[in-house]
Amino acid sequence: MTTLDVLGQTFVRLGSGRLEGAFDETWYQGRTIFGGLVAAVLARASTEAVDDPTRMPRSLTVQYAAPVVHGPVVAKAEVVRAGKHVTQTAARLEQDGRAVALALASFGAPRTHVLDVRPSGAPPVPRFDELVAMPKNVPGAPTFTQHVDLRFAMGSLPFSGAKTPEIGGWCRLRRPAPHLETLCALLDAWPTPALSMLSRPSPAATIDSTVHFLAELPLRSESTEPYEGPYLFHCVSPTIEHGYGEHLGELWTDEGRLVGRVRQMAAVF
Repeated sequence: MTTLDVLGQTFVRLGSGRLEGAFDETWYQGRTIFGGLVAAVLARASTEAVDDPTRMPRSLTVQYAAPVVHGPVVAKAEVVRAGKHVTQTAARLEQDGRAVALALASFGAPRTHVLDVRPSGAPPVPRFDELVAMPKNVPGAPTFTQHVDLRFAMGSLPFSGAKTPEIGGWCRLRRPAPHLETLCALLDAWPTPALSMLSRPSPAATIDSTVHFLAELPLRSESTEPYEGPYLFHCVSPTIEHGYGEHLGELWTDEGRLVGRVRQMAAVF
């Protein structure tokens, strides 16, 4: 058996696509473990099941079936189909013998193609080092934010009574991690923009999340060195009805490269 590190949590490899470990209490988001950490573990288990470095993670959809608490968990992933270029996987995270999260993922080998269409650029905001980081352990902030350097730059803060649901800014993990886990975490690190329209604190919970990885991993900077951050995140909620809000987010490098998109459905209580 060998071990691997997923955002500071130690997991043991128990065969192809099977990981066993435990979450600690520093990663709570309300009454459940941070969804970005859950997604990172399922993404890593799925990658282990594929076991092919030429097939990059392209998409990951996670259904959060039940609250995940600190303590032992088991991640199980299997290959559903391996085609000529694309492999699909199915994974589940179990705790106390029951499924608490489910995931489907697609991995694809690079293709040679004449099409190359890219976004024009990231939203204009002050530079990362021109903004102040949110202090650790802010009263009322989720516990997991102690692991993330967040610097507000766009939209409105949660519970500020804003007229439009928009939020964003610079972010990076305080402890460096592989790019797959980093993108899973940072694409889920910001509050849903729906909370910005409320005037008083209210909980929210992610029901499902789909991430599209839009760059080859590991990420490289323009100098071809491994990219170390920071990242710019921008998110809006185009639809909020019946206690559920959809939000769409994008993650950019400081060189203006779009590296990931996320689409989530959250329940706002």
